[in-house]
Amino acid sequence: MVIRKRMRIAAAVLVMCTMAGCSLFPDGTRVVEKDAGESTQQIDYNSNHIKSTVSDVLEIDADVYRTDKEFKSYTIDYSGVDSATADKHADVFAQDGKELSDRKEILDKTTGNVRNIMYKYSDGSSYTETFSMKMYTSKDASDRKYSLYVRLEKDKKDYLPLDELEDFSKEEAEKRARQYCDKLGITGVGDVIEYFAMDASHMTEIMNREENVQDLKYSGSLKSDNKEEITWNKKDEVYDFLFYKNIEGIPVAWAGAKSNNVNYSNACYVRVVVGRDDIKSIADNYTYNITGGSSPENNQLCTLEDAITAFNTDNQYSGGIMKMKITEIRQVYCPLAKVMDDYYRGTEAVTYPVWQITYEVESATVKDGTAYRGVTKSTYIINTTYNISRKMDSQS
Repeated sequence: MVIRKRMRIAAAVLVMCTMAGCSLFPDGTRVVEKDAGESTQQIDYNSNHIKSTVSDVLEIDADVYRTDKEFKSYTIDYSGVDSATADKHADVFAQDGKELSDRKEILDKTTGNVRNIMYKYSDGSSYTETFSMKMYTSKDASDRKYSLYVRLEKDKKDYLPLDELEDFSKEEAEKRARQYCDKLGITGVGDVIEYFAMDASHMTEIMNREENVQDLKYSGSLKSDNKEEITWNKKDEVYDFLFYKNIEGIPVAWAGAKSNNVNYSNACYVRVVVGRDDIKSIADNYTYNITGGSSPENNQLCTLEDAITAFNTDNQYSGGIMKMKITEIRQVYCPLAKVMDDYYRGTEAVTYPVWQITYEVESATVKDGTAYRGVTKSTYIINTTYNISRKMDSQS
């Protein structure tokens, strides 16, 4: 009787495992059973590249970037604005006959401290330094709208395929970009995330497409009396660099709020557009100081398996989603604010290690009886150790 009972229990366990579609190797590695007729696939979460089907909705085909450095917990704060230092930074662009034509300070309504300083130059360019960011925009950047070319093109390297411009090396341009970041006191500029060599031929091709003409063909608004038609020549070619910010070699990818109820997130990147003769634009949109030393607290990162499981659970039943594919996984810092100001922006923050998951979503919507399909690129941060699980941004 006892033997039969044990056999029934063993059979039941076997059936449940079969129905669940998964099993474990002796070393604990998870194996996912695919649909009938397909082979069993092992997911190695320690691999530098994972290609697997996790569920009916979720697929992974992603490089995994891990750091060999130790995570620590830092307290950081916005740098704030010091008038004398900001004036010095603004002078960097007042060269070669270009003069400062206007300077305006904006005070914080609560503290009375300087919140923003805006500078304008005689050639139509501008520089802004705020409590949380630094941004320079040349007249060419305003007229030519470099960022729109990158945003409009989903398969960017198909439309901007060059690795280097003629007679202007990527190495030289990157060196100049980093030099200007140093001049502006932008610290922690890390590796290049992506860059584009924007040559005249391909930029003209993109600009002249029917769907882009309204946004790109003219400087300013189409309704403006002062608009000018844009042309692209060799002298107008640029490199567009996107850099990670980092703390001791570990990327700082996102800033947000500790509470999942506060919808606040900010990308911690530096974007620099470098022309053949000058800098076209610089944007450091999360300028911070480290105000608290490294701490052993809040420095634990959950396993990648736990992160993928949590991600799959969070998104499994989202309305309209047909398929999701994870395309990159990276270990990064995420500063989460513990103090919020009157604008619901984080001030003092603590860094947490997180898995940054970049993924594509294929979804369907119905409007006026017509079904539409679209693909959106999004970013998620996860660390189940501290109950951090948030979507940070999306790009159609």
